[in-house]
Amino acid sequence: MPPKGRISSLFLLNLRTLRLIAIVAPVIFAVGVAIIHDQVLEPSLGHWAYVVATVIVAIGAFVFAVLIFSLLEQTYRQLEEQKGRLERQAAELGAITEAERRRAQEWKSLFELGQEVSASPDLEGLLNAVVSRAKDLLDTDVSILMLLSADGSELKMAAHVGLRMSGMRQLRLPRGHGLQWLVLETGHSVIVEDYQADARLRDRPAALVAEEGLVSQIAVPFSGRGKALGTLAVGNRQPTRFNERQAELLEAFAHWAAVATETSQLYEKVESLARLEERERIGMDMHDGVIQSIYAVGLNVEDCAERLADSPEEAREGLEKALDDLNKVIKDIRSYIFDLRPQVSQVSDLPRALGELVQETRVNTLMEADLKIEGEIDGALNEEQALALFHIAQEALNNVSRHSLASSVRVRLIVDESCVSLQVEDNGVGFAVEEGSGRGRQGIRNMTDRARSLGANLTLASERGRGTRVTVELPLARVKG
Repeated sequence: MPPKGRISSLFLLNLRTLRLIAIVAPVIFAVGVAIIHDQVLEPSLGHWAYVVATVIVAIGAFVFAVLIFSLLEQTYRQLEEQKGRLERQAAELGAITEAERRRAQEWKSLFELGQEVSASPDLEGLLNAVVSRAKDLLDTDVSILMLLSADGSELKMAAHVGLRMSGMRQLRLPRGHGLQWLVLETGHSVIVEDYQADARLRDRPAALVAEEGLVSQIAVPFSGRGKALGTLAVGNRQPTRFNERQAELLEAFAHWAAVATETSQLYEKVESLARLEERERIGMDMHDGVIQSIYAVGLNVEDCAERLADSPEEAREGLEKALDDLNKVIKDIRSYIFDLRPQVSQVSDLPRALGELVQETRVNTLMEADLKIEGEIDGALNEEQALALFHIAQEALNNVSRHSLASSVRVRLIVDESCVSLQVEDNGVGFAVEEGSGRGRQGIRNMTDRARSLGANLTLASERGRGTRVTVELPLARVKG
């Protein structure tokens, strides 16, 4: 077959030739006949010259007509051939366009489904979107999605569209029943042209499928991290020849069903972990804040009891202060109950807060307690970092008050070019670190967890009879970040 450009050139050439012949040939023929008549026929034939000339004209006209019609017929054939080629090319282009349109629609549907899966943890809504889009795109009567039970003993209907029978809408398939279990057992898609006549389903009860009137189906499995999760199927109530391309498209929808299922499970795990972390946080805050405050009030009340006989006025003032402190504790507890931050969380000036903490320790324990600030702290810490360091200092001082039998404690807050460092050091009895922290184990765990949450490093140095030093170092990069 000549190339398309070559055909066009030949076609245009024939038209030009035909036009040229139609114009020039009659003129040349007429001139030639006239010359032959005047120069040859009339001198030699006399009055017969006109007869001969007429015959020549008739023959010439006949030959000219045959030539012209031959060229017209050839041109017409070329036009018909080119028309046929254009029609075939148009049909091929139409088929390609339709295939590309369907493919674009498939990609669009899968893309939109992916957006829905990534944007929402609503498993029921996502699975309904999967079956609805699969039915529309594959142009089937029904679409159903079933999930495997936790113990793997049955498949349960999770989403469906197009079903008529209530029994099908609540379908639960025990192991070994129906097309879905065949799909899970084989691990790949299965195409069924006639459900009731298919030999692969002969020993798999499917009464509800017959009542629903389903004839042809495609079913595919889906899984996550190597574990079967369920099946996705579409079907028609009239015999249909489904193909592998449609099965592959259904597998793509099934993959999104797997992602949606796994995402929902991860959301549940994250929420469970968040609840656990929140309980631990509240436990730490209660231990570091409320319990410590109650302990301080208890020490104050003990001191008032000792002073009651000798200095009743001082004892009265101490009890009034204890009452005020208890009221503050009650407010803090209410804040926790209503998910508000307790007063101590409003730390905006860490040195001032540490100073008040050291002063309380000095008053409540009668030990020497001092605070030293080295470096410029303003603006270096955000509220979360300042609060965590405050609670660590609070826990450390509480351990000193309750367990160390120390006569002095020193708190240092140091800021240099590399880090912010907090130190709490006492001259108490100490303990063997390798043997554990004894009665202060929970407090040390709380301090360690808080330091870890900041990306800080907490070290504990202690020996029996030589006191204890707690050091927290928060890298400056963490602070600025």
